[in-house]
Amino acid sequence: MRTAININELVDIRDVQVDRTQSQPERINEFRQQIKDPHLYRCGGIKINAKFATNGKSIEDCLRSSVT
Repeated sequence: MRTAININELVDIRDVQVDRTQSQPERINEFRQQIKDPHLYRCGGIKINAKFATNGKSIEDCLRSSVT
């Protein structure tokens, strides 16, 4: 059973700050610790729930097609 999540309980990605002087693995770890769930967070008042199709277009392809 899914429970409703209050948007104010989600981490706002705008508040996540990563030290760019760290190595890539350290930056990734720091990001994961701060964001808590990289598939469910918010940006201001917008809830972001990232889902990916197993055999759909890549995010790069989607972004390219939205620009042209």
